[in-house]
Formats: sequence, C-alpha cells, structure tokens
Amino acid sequence: MPSDTPATTVRNNGTLMPSRRSIVFIISAVFATALTALFLVPWSPDMPVAGLESWRSAVNEAVARHRVFGRDFIWTYGPLGAVATGVYHPDTDALMLIGSVLLTIALSVGFAMLVWPRRIYLLPLLPIVVAAIWGYEVVIMVLPFLLLLIVFRLSVPPERYVPPRCASLLCVAVLSCALGILSLIKGPMLALAAVEGGLAILMALVARQRALALVILFFAISSLCVGWLAAQQPLAALPRFFWAQEEIAAGYSQAMSLHGPFPQLLFLGIPAILLSAIFYFCITRKEKLTGWLVFVGFAFYLFVSFKEGFVRQDAHVNFAGDAFLLVALFLGALLEPLPAIALAIVACLGWVAIESSVGNFGAATMVARIENRARNAVNGIILRVSSPDRLLAEFGQANAAIRAASPFPRVRGTVDLYPTNLSLLFADGMKWNGRPIMQSYSAYTPALAEANAAHLRGNDAPENIFFGVEATDGRLPALEDGVSWPLLLNNYSIVGFRGNYLQMLRTACPTPMLFDRPTAAATARVGEWVNVPWSGELVWARIEMRPTIAGRLVLATFKLPRVSIELKLADGRTVRHRYIPEMGRAGFLLSPYVGSTVDFVMAASGEDSGQDVRQLRLQTPAVGLWERHIGLSFTVLGISRQRDADK
Repeated sequence: MPSDTPATTVRNNGTLMPSRRSIVFIISAVFATALTALFLVPWSPDMPVAGLESWRSAVNEAVARHRVFGRDFIWTYGPLGAVATGVYHPDTDALMLIGSVLLTIALSVGFAMLVWPRRIYLLPLLPIVVAAIWGYEVVIMVLPFLLLLIVFRLSVPPERYVPPRCASLLCVAVLSCALGILSLIKGPMLALAAVEGGLAILMALVARQRALALVILFFAISSLCVGWLAAQQPLAALPRFFWAQEEIAAGYSQAMSLHGPFPQLLFLGIPAILLSAIFYFCITRKEKLTGWLVFVGFAFYLFVSFKEGFVRQDAHVNFAGDAFLLVALFLGALLEPLPAIALAIVACLGWVAIESSVGNFGAATMVARIENRARNAVNGIILRVSSPDRLLAEFGQANAAIRAASPFPRVRGTVDLYPTNLSLLFADGMKWNGRPIMQSYSAYTPALAEANAAHLRGNDAPENIFFGVEATDGRLPALEDGVSWPLLLNNYSIVGFRGNYLQMLRTACPTPMLFDRPTAAATARVGEWVNVPWSGELVWARIEMRPTIAGRLVLATFKLPRVSIELKLADGRTVRHRYIPEMGRAGFLLSPYVGSTVDFVMAASGEDSGQDVRQLRLQTPAVGLWERHIGLSFTVLGISRQRDADK
C-alpha cells in the first residue's frame, strides 16, 4: 500500500484499527455494489413475446428441455444466456439471478480495487454509469478488460501501486470466475475472455507473480465447468459448443451486417484514436512490456466494441458509445488527474455523439432512463419478496396472450416452426423438436445450413412443421434454411394453411430424391446476366462467390458492402433481394421464384405461377473485394410434386 495512504493506524497498545479512509472506502464500496446490483440484476425480468424476439425464450426452453448446446441447439447465446436476455422462465430464473449477482460482484469488487486508494471518490459513479448506458451486454463485456487492468496494477512497481495481497488475489479470483462464465452467457465473448485473460496471465508471469497467473487460470476454468454443469449440460459436449460458436462468428459479419450513416463511424473513430493516444503516452510508454500488454488488451477491447456496435449498424451502435463511458471510468482510476479529465471529456463527447445519432438524446433522456430502471428494479425486488409466485403467474399470462393470437391447432407428436416465431409453440405447450439453428436467418454458413438439414433427414425429425416464408433484411427468401427446402418439399405433406403458415405432416415413407437429374454450369462476372435453364422445373442453384484477400481482410475487421441478386421472371417482372454469398454456396431453390408462403405451395404442387426464373445477376459496389469470376451450377430437383397441395 502506498506510504502516503495507510489502510490502518496503530493504537498505543500495538493493535491495528482501520483508518478513516478505509472506513469511507468500505462504506462507499458496499453502497456502490448495492446500487449496481439494483440496475444489473434482472429483479423484474421480461416475459415471453411473439415474433422475431422469440429466440430469447428459445434459449430458456433449450435449457429447460435439456437440449445440448453446440449439438442440439446452436446459437449465439449459451446455456446461461438468460443472464443477458433477462427473460423469465421458471426453470432458468435461479441461474439468471445467480449469474447476474456474480457478475455484479465481480464488476463492483474489480472497480473498487482499481480506485483504491487514490480515487475512492469515483466509486459512486459506477452505478450511475451502469444505469445510464444502453445495454446490459456492454457491462459484462468489459469485465475481461477490467481483470487485465487489475493485474496491471498488481504487476507494476509496488512503490506506485497496491502490491498483491490476499484481498487482491480474492478480487482476481472473483473476476476470473466471471471471466469463465462469459462464453456460457454469449458465445462470441469467448474471444474477448481468452485474449484479455491470456494477456493477464502473461503479464503476471512477466512480473514473476505465478500465484496470480494460477489464480486466473484455475478460477476461470473452474467457473466455466461449474456453470456448464449447473445448466445440466454434459461436460463432454463443451468442446463442441465452442466449435459451434466459431462457426456462428465466422458468418456473422457477412450475413447479419446492416449499413448506416457514415458520420457514426467518425463519432466512434475519432474518440477511439484520441483515447488510444492518451492511453499510450500516459501508461504504455512508461511501463514498457507490461504497458504494451495492457495496451494490446485496450485496443482489442475497443475493436470488439466496434465490431459489436457497427457490423449491424442500427441501435447497436450505442454499444460502442457505452464502451467509451466504461473505459473513461476505469482509466480515470489509473491516470494522473489532467490526463484522466481529458480522457473523460473525449469519451463523454464520443458517447453523446453516438447516442444523439441514433435518436433524441439529452439530460432528460438519461434521467428518465435511470428512473425507469430504478423503479422497475425496486418493484421487482418487492414482488419477489412479497409475492414469489407472481412472476410465474405473469409468465402464464404472457403465454396465454400469445396462445390467444396463435393460428395453430393442437397437434400430436413433435413439432418445429419455420422461420422464426417459436413462441407460438412454447406458449401452447407443444412438443418442440427444433432444428439446431432454431431461426432460419442464422443458418448462414454451409455447415450451419447442413446441420439443420441433417436434423430433417434423421430418425428424430419433427412429425409436424408449421412453415412460413419470410425474409430477414430483404434477403432472397429461398436462402434462409435453403438447404432444408428440398427435404421439406419431399418428406412432408402440406395438410393445411394456418394464418400465414403451412401445416405440414411428415410422410411415413417419403420417395427418395433424385440427384442424377440434368446439371448445367456457367461462369459469370459481377453485374453480368446469366440464363437459367429448364423452365417449368424446380431448379436448384449453387453459386461460388468468394471474397479476395483484400475482401477477407475487410470482412475480418469490419464488413463488406451488400451483394444483391436480381431475377428476371417469366411473367416479365424483375425482383431484387439482398444476397448472402455463403448461403448461396450451400445451395437454394432458384426457380420458380418463391417470395411468399403461397408461392411455396405452388412450387410444391407444380402449379404454374408464372414465376420461373429466366435470368439472374449478382451486383455489388465492392467489385475489387470479390474474386473476378463467379461459378454457378444448376440442377433439376427430382422431387415428387404434391398435386393437391393447392387445395
């Protein structure tokens, strides 16, 4: 402990007693932790809703129904995903609360360690910042970087900072436990946890603090295994879960990107450069190797925040702005006063600029946001204490409302729904037997699409399917779970039309699909029209369109401009959709054009819809980021038509 700020004083009889500073610190830390828990723990959780957001309920249902993550259920969120989604389910509520409390303690203890002993006055700012930011995930994503900062403090010369003691090791252990469960909350956080945790371990080893490195490694791995087992997942399936997360992350930037206004990039880029410069001159240049290690961790955290906020450039950009606030708060405890003030000003300006670019923003907005969160939290705590069964009743009411709007009849046997609105099944208590990637828009790589198709080919395929045609982000509808469409057409009979959904029943003895039908190949350039053969047939297409080396670099660091597909139809129309090259590489039904559920029925029955595709072309403004030639192959699908499907 620095000599000018003693933690204890000595009585005349030689006994130790806490100093006034220590007492103030303890009281402030407890108060800050309690308020932070008020805002971070989902005391008043969300209830199930229908629509695209039903994936949040599906994560809970997967845990409740003991589906194995990474095998039966492949998604961005892991078995502890309720910690981030905040959606109630009676079987996952305890996991959600325990996980949230652990992360809250880790954040509070870590920040308290960071501000001791010179910046105790910053402690009350933690709950204020947590309440003011846009999303919960921003807060939990900063924990690996916070661990790295703590290890940095413990690794620099002891005359300047707090030396490692039992309290310090305990703080690192708590943060390491939080680090371990992050990937079980949201799989892509594995990369951030691994990089920041690895840098922390390396820094501890460089500083010859082996005990510190062992504490990080032991508690991170232990909490990972304990959290996985607590969600009733088999330990042997953990490696496969990580492989599945890598596959989801690999296709995300290409398939899920949205483009927004260019000034938002400046609102992020300029503050990020200035913050990095302040960090470098005030910390990195002075501390040499340990300084470079923490700078790499800082830069990687900003990069991940940038990707999280700007790949899908809608309200997600707030994610990057909120990261600035947390950085300013944490680094303010390490820097000297003037650099800390400069950094806080830059970070707050960047945060305000990004928030303002998304919607109306001002002091009144922030006050209302904090008030609403505090009110909801207090009401939730009162509800949980006074009426523990009330949440279960609200859960039942939410499902009853979804069930009342459902167009589906009760069916016997197992069931799945395409493409997204799974809450209609959960609310009705149906025997959900969903495909691994449970919403079609996320089967965006050949491996993920094939996993869903393999589910339909297996002996455990669902007996009933409710199927609708919907497109996400303006995509060509046939791309979404496109590899599964031939199996749906061949192995299932259309037996009803419910709302905008087809009711399909698995055929007892489906006829084998023929793959020896006529095949044609072509080569084209971007923007060039290609003739499609075999009018009047079901034409299956595979398109090889790959990025160049430069394109791969752009895709890895940011996102590529959109690719579009244009189709000229037999009825004279030209339709245009977003095209995802990875999904097209897996294969999709090209002709006839299917733009609605009714079109799917006509394709199944063989009815002439006038929508046979005559020509197609691919277009993108980023020609230099894609290989010059595009390879196309066309095959006639050998599938028996359901002649009475149009009835």
